[in-house]
Amino acid sequence: FREKTGLELIIEDQTNAQPVKPVSAQEWQMEQNKAFEVIQQAFDDKPHRLYKKGLKHDASGPYIELSFITPEVGELYNNLMVELEEKTRWAIKVNPNPNQNEVIKLARRLLGSRGLYTKKNPSFFLLEKEVRAVPLEQWDQELFEDAGQEFQKQTGYMLISE
Repeated sequence: FREKTGLELIIEDQTNAQPVKPVSAQEWQMEQNKAFEVIQQAFDDKPHRLYKKGLKHDASGPYIELSFITPEVGELYNNLMVELEEKTRWAIKVNPNPNQNEVIKLARRLLGSRGLYTKKNPSFFLLEKEVRAVPLEQWDQELFEDAGQEFQKQTGYMLISE
């Protein structure tokens, strides 16, 4: 596996593992579908889209995970999530993984709407929190900077021209 992918594959022995119980609301918590509805309504008028809501479980117990285009966008709503935790009695966490496909689609859409076209799909760089695009031809720098500012507002990431 390492030779073909460059990644290490770890297989854990699960023979003595306890079965995972389905996540469900405790008596003090709002019923999960109602909690999802309350959360969705709270985000309906926000400038950033809430992509997904899901029940998760970790060492600290069950929680509701909210997925945004990037976790940086989710962090913008920390105060709202605290209010929603109080209202629903569910712990709420932001998905730590960005939606790479949506980030790249947004970059292409913002560039294309300004007549800025790329040689290939923009490249996503997670650790750098940036997307790099190679111009098809010389770009108008002012239009590119405008696209980059909008991209940064919508993702928290930088749009870079290579």
